[in-house]
Formats: sequence, structure tokens, C-alpha cells
Amino acid sequence: MNLYGPSETTTYSTWVRMDRSHAGPVLIGRPIANTQVYILDAQGEPVPVGVAGELYIGGDGVARGYLNQPALTAERFVRDPFSADPQARMYKTGDLGRWLPDGNIEYLGRNDFQVKIRGFRIELGEIEARLAACAGVREAVVLAREDEPGDKRLVAYVVPAAAAEPTAVQLREALQTQLPEYMVPSAFMVLDAFPLTPNGKLDRKALPAPDGSSLMQRGHEAPQGEIEQGLAEIWRSLLKVEQVGRHDHFFELGGHSLLVVQMTSQVRERLGIELALREIFLHSTLSALAARMTTHVSTRTWSPLVQFKKTPGKPTLYLVPGLAMTAASFWDLAQSLDGRMNVHVLEAQGLEEGQKPCTRMEDIVEMNLSAMRENGLPEGPIVLGGHSYGGSVAFELARALEASGHRVQLMLIDNLLVLPWQLFRTTDPELKRVLSTDKRLKKLFDAQSAIYERYKPSGRFRGAVEVIYARGGKIKTMPERKRLHACWEYCEQKPVVSSVGGDHRSMLGAAHADELSEAIWQAWRRYIDGSEGFAH
Repeated sequence: MNLYGPSETTTYSTWVRMDRSHAGPVLIGRPIANTQVYILDAQGEPVPVGVAGELYIGGDGVARGYLNQPALTAERFVRDPFSADPQARMYKTGDLGRWLPDGNIEYLGRNDFQVKIRGFRIELGEIEARLAACAGVREAVVLAREDEPGDKRLVAYVVPAAAAEPTAVQLREALQTQLPEYMVPSAFMVLDAFPLTPNGKLDRKALPAPDGSSLMQRGHEAPQGEIEQGLAEIWRSLLKVEQVGRHDHFFELGGHSLLVVQMTSQVRERLGIELALREIFLHSTLSALAARMTTHVSTRTWSPLVQFKKTPGKPTLYLVPGLAMTAASFWDLAQSLDGRMNVHVLEAQGLEEGQKPCTRMEDIVEMNLSAMRENGLPEGPIVLGGHSYGGSVAFELARALEASGHRVQLMLIDNLLVLPWQLFRTTDPELKRVLSTDKRLKKLFDAQSAIYERYKPSGRFRGAVEVIYARGGKIKTMPERKRLHACWEYCEQKPVVSSVGGDHRSMLGAAHADELSEAIWQAWRRYIDGSEGFAH
């Protein structure tokens, strides 16, 4: 029998019957009688099954608070919003867990070490718990290091079990089956023992910086030819790594969507090749990308339409990115929807050599419509969506398609058409840094911002509308009527409203991709089935 519970909830709050030989995840079971356990995200919303969150405990066993410590009591004993009793309280444990499909809770450690990398909030304790459960690992610690200014990355440290020799490849592959990509460390260091303080506690500050051998690499094979060697040098500079091989993967070495933009600039400046952003996501290993640059890029005709994958017989979801974003922003969503929907992205003009950003919404709509028609529009209904600024572009595209006789379903992803566009202006320091160094991206951002600032819908849309907003974003803080006022004014059908985890940007990332893809899929099924919600 395994029992879990802090003293603040009368010692035991959950229980599970376990075999003594159990070697799997740490289970704490189900709540005992007259006890409620909630697993909530950073915004206090329940998380789906399988998603990590913080454990809160409610019910008859919750104490009144700490003696003579009102501030600490207010911080840890909070109102229970899930109880009909206005006086009910729940205890904020500071522990991490997740619901399993069978109704048990898996314990994932403490959340004391929360960090933010590229806009994602990460609980280091959750990664440590998963890493410690990997074969051959006795102890595990994970840090967010910034050894180079502006280059924050996750580094894992492990002490192996007796006679075990886990490799970085093995550890990474094990974590990839359990965690989203942005939570998988980019470097793994195997140590004989962890450094300790004079009091015998872990000395995190004494953990060594990762060297080139600890970074995630795939069986090194030296780059071949001028393009591979030049590309490898660019990767070494951007990713701050000592060595890059032919089979190394850009994103496994620590690359992300903002570095993609910088890579295309450096490829143009150093190698004289105009590399489309989409190529990096479709061909992410060094040798594959170099081969693409050699055989295809020079003869390629630019189009705003990016196809991640096309499976015959599957519906196609057309998406428009937000301010200064590219098809990369929908990468995780496309992977999650793979097998159910094809994802085509309509990128902005202005990031290729010799291009200037569009300055009028009308020109953007005409260009995207032409690309969609040249590629072949679906015979049946069209599903069209956009994130942030992209939602307004999608609205105008939907109206134009509707005017030409198509049935269209519109999905506004954290966009409400005409609310102040400044609401969505990014505060992401990494994006600001990239905008300050990449002139083309900055020009695109300024052009799109100007369009968004003066935007007003050109008329009313008659088709079905879905609004999907981020629970951790700014839209949630508005009264519902204010949130949907513009949609009611410019859409003839009442919008169907839903929400997903994350904030304005991270809702598109790996952590929330499955939840967002499910919301989109269910919206599409409602539309096709003619379910209640799309009627006047």
C-alpha cells in the first residue's frame, strides 16, 4: 500500500495498492473518502489526462491554515472554485502529477524549479522524475543554463546505476516518448557523482557546463562538400556547439523556430543561397538540407503555400500565422494532426530575397487565394484558420471564398477580429532580439502591425465560426460579451467557443499541440455532422 498526503491535509489524501516489485512510474493512486484531488495548470484550469500539473487537495481533511502565518496561509490554502460551498478551501501542494487513463495519479516530483525557455514554462522536477525512471539511471538533475548570453538551454546530469552506461542518444529517445520536444534537454552529462555542499545537499551551482561531447548528436560523420561544410559552420555558430555531423538534426541540437529565420539569413550571406524557411522543417538533418539546397532551391518558384504533408482522402486545414511568424509556428500542431488532417500554411511575403512585405490586406488575400486555387481547392467544405493577426487574414479569405460559392468553416485561434491589436503584441524577449538583428523579419513585423492596427472587417461572414482561445492568454481576462462582440457583429452565425492550455504563443507549441489539434478536429466533425452549435 502506498499512501500520499501532506500534513496540511491530515497526513494521507490518496492511496494505491502496489506490488513490492513495482518498478514503473511512482503512483500515488486515488483520493480517499471525502477528499478531492485536482491537477491544475498555471492558470488554475484542470489539465487533460496524461498532462502534468500541480496537485491541489480539497475536502474534509484540509486544515484551516498555518498558526500565526496569515501570508503563508493565504498563499497555500486557496478558495476551491470547484466546490459549491463558498467557504471551501483547497491546499496547493507544490507537487507535480498527472492523471493516468485508469484513474490513478502518477507523482512527478516538486515544482520548485520552474523556468521559462522560448516562451514555455517548464517544470524541471517533471523532467528529472522522467529521467530518473530511465533504464540505467540512478540519479538525475536538470538545469536551465545560459552559458552564452541569450542562449538558454536545458542540460541534464545523470549518475548511472551500477554497471550501466546510458548514452545521450538512449536518454533522449526515452524522454521523447514521454515529454514534448521543448522539454527534452539538448545536452546530457554523465557524472560519477553529483557535487555536494558542506551540508551534504546537491550543489547545483557546481554542476559543470556541458562540453561538445555531451550535446545530442547522432554518430558523428564529417560534413562532405562545400555546402555541407558551410552549413555545418553556420549551425556551430548559431547553436553554440563545437561539432556538427552530416546526420545531426537541427532541432535536436537546440534549434527552434526563431533560429530558423537567422539561419536563412546566414545561408544567404555566407553561401549565397536563398533558402526557404519551409525547407528547414521538411529537411532537418544537415545532409538532407544541404542536398535540398543543392538540387532544388535554385530553381524553386516561391509560393505562400507551405504543405507539411498531404495524405489523400484527408481534409485540409489552411492556416495563417501570426505577426512575423512562419509556417514553423504550426509545426507541432501539424505533427499532432498528422493522419487526420492535412495542414497547409499560408506564409507572408517578405522574407525571401528581393521580396517586399505586403502593405494592404487586399493584396494578401488575392495572393493567398491564387496560391490555394493553383494548388487545387477541396471539392467539399473548406476549413480555414488563423492565429492572432492571421485570424483576421483568414476571415477575409473566408469571405472571398464564400463569395465565390464555397462552403467555409472559420477558426479564429486567439483572435477576435477587431479587438485592439496591441493586445497580441509579443513581449517575448527572444523574438525582440531576433527582430533587432534580422532586418527582413523586422520589416515584415512592422508591415503586418500597420495592417493589423488599421484593420476593420470588410463585411459579414455567413459561415460557421469557431473561436479557440488560450486559457493563459489575455483574452480570458475579458468579459465574454466583450470577447465576442466583434464576432457577433461581423459573423452571422453565433461562434462556438472553446479554450486550450498555454498562452498566446505557447498554445501552438508541443505542450498543447494535442489539445489544440483535438479542439480543431472536434470542431471540424461538428461542422461536417451538422451538430448543434452552427445553427442561427
